Amino acid sequence: MPNALQNQYVSRFVKQWDEYNSPQHLKLQRPFLPQQPSNPGGLLPPGQVFNRDRLDLNVAGQTRMAPIQLLQIQSSASSINRAVDKATGTQNTYNNHVELLVDGKEAFDKMKEYIRSAKQAVYVEMFLFHSDKTGWEFANELVAKKKQGLDVKLLLDAMGQVNESGEVVKFLQQNGVDVKLYNKKLFDWENVNITHRKLVLVDGYKGVTGGMNIGDEYQYEWHDLMAAVQGESVQEMQTEFFQNWKHAGGQVPAVLPRLPVGMKFGTSATRVTVTSPQEPGKEKDSKNAFISAIQSALHHVYVVQPYFSDPDVIEALIAAARRGIEVRVLLPGVSDNPIHEVLNQQNAERLVKAGGKVFKVDPGEDKKVFTHGKLMTIDGVWTTIGSTNFDTRALENNQELNISVTDAGFTKIVEDRLFEHNRHALAPYDSKSFSAWQRVKAKVFSFFDEVL
Repeated sequence: MPNALQNQYVSRFVKQWDEYNSPQHLKLQRPFLPQQPSNPGGLLPPGQVFNRDRLDLNVAGQTRMAPIQLLQIQSSASSINRAVDKATGTQNTYNNHVELLVDGKEAFDKMKEYIRSAKQAVYVEMFLFHSDKTGWEFANELVAKKKQGLDVKLLLDAMGQVNESGEVVKFLQQNGVDVKLYNKKLFDWENVNITHRKLVLVDGYKGVTGGMNIGDEYQYEWHDLMAAVQGESVQEMQTEFFQNWKHAGGQVPAVLPRLPVGMKFGTSATRVTVTSPQEPGKEKDSKNAFISAIQSALHHVYVVQPYFSDPDVIEALIAAARRGIEVRVLLPGVSDNPIHEVLNQQNAERLVKAGGKVFKVDPGEDKKVFTHGKLMTIDGVWTTIGSTNFDTRALENNQELNISVTDAGFTKIVEDRLFEHNRHALAPYDSKSFSAWQRVKAKVFSFFDEVL
């Protein structure tokens, strides 16, 4: 515990730091900085210093926290966001509220709540939309809104619908819902480009994104994650929806839902990053964001992933573990993909040898609990969640979307619920289960990670 003298010294240092980086001092002492444009909307321009007067980190018990701890949190937030700014060219918006949704009941209840509250528009983008109980329930929610006169659009991936009967899509179209299939061609000379995004967007300011498609396994069986967002970032998510919608042959409405004027949603700094080969300059934004954030970590990196195989991300995590960062990864105890199950074991072993910690999530007695969430937290202050797996296809070839939230309060909830008190049992990775034959297969499969 820091003593009184240390607290006094650090308090003085924090005050001096804030004064030095105040807008007045920056203006007077650093004329080489480009002048920031005026912003009548009150949003902060990108690239500014993340000081306490510029970013509300929502630190619980801040008044009781030692100054050195506050300084560490502020330093992490600044380090990560500066790096991601530079790596991606994206920026945070600041009028947002974000809520973690763990497993199917929380997520589907929230999606239905948002859809039922819609007054203007409902836009949905999914990789899979099953013709099962959950699929029909969700379809009826969309049709009910269409019958109320709302603009209802559904974008589905063509490959994701190959094994579906088509009955749900036919029902939706017959009832006026505008349905488009993304990339019917599927293949080109460079890659397989699918939309793997999961988006439910309502009225331009409510959104849900994460790992869940529409189907019974997502609502009732798997361990998966979504985030509910209200605020400015939903406008960016809506923009990305219509990028894919246009690519699928859809028309953009002349008037799109906007943010309610003057409404305050929250104080979570939130940015949207994508994988998008269809958008020049955004092809690998999420991958660049993840790696730059990992490289900026000062204390810990916690990860939940179903597919853990991209060599660049794995190397960044290994490097972090070797420099003393606590790296903790949760992987599925059972996989839906035998190829990735072997690749997961290979990379888990490498990370453990470098000093990281890997845990398998208990699949339950019936072996049906597949951990499908895609999330990472860093230093207790930054969280990214979305559709992006840590495999090369997701990070380079698919259409993917993540939100990254700089908010210590939100990140504490995430870390408590997933890494400290996960309702699913966690077992340390045991390399003894990785046989010699599996090691050989992993070497071969690694060469094909981009298309698996």
